[in-house]
Amino acid sequence: MKKIILACLLIVFCLSVCGCLFIFGGAVGAAGVYAVSKDAVQIDSEKPYEAAWDSAMTVSRIRGVIKEEDSSGGIIKAKIGSSFVWIYITRLSTQTCRIKVAARKHHFPDMAMAQEVLLKIIEEMK
Repeated sequence: MKKIILACLLIVFCLSVCGCLFIFGGAVGAAGVYAVSKDAVQIDSEKPYEAAWDSAMTVSRIRGVIKEEDSSGGIIKAKIGSSFVWIYITRLSTQTCRIKVAARKHHFPDMAMAQEVLLKIIEEMK
């Protein structure tokens, strides 16, 4: 048991050092949340594109003001609090999609906001 825990910790450490951190999430229909840059997180979801789009729009409207939306391109630009948030939704197949959320506050990365918005989108899709 100790070897398994040690191996898991080693994997998490290696991934965090190489710049791609896996954040364990309890989301249904989601493989895992990855930090893909200093200001963005993404997830591959087992929900269709339309469900992800509707959830992202709902969360964006509730949390802030939508500045721009492009359903065919899968892009939502919003102002949430004092942060600018970009949500990118990419169709991977008919039943899966990738959701990427980036956030910046005063031109600096706002990883906490990106994670919060992505988790709210995941909760809304359930």
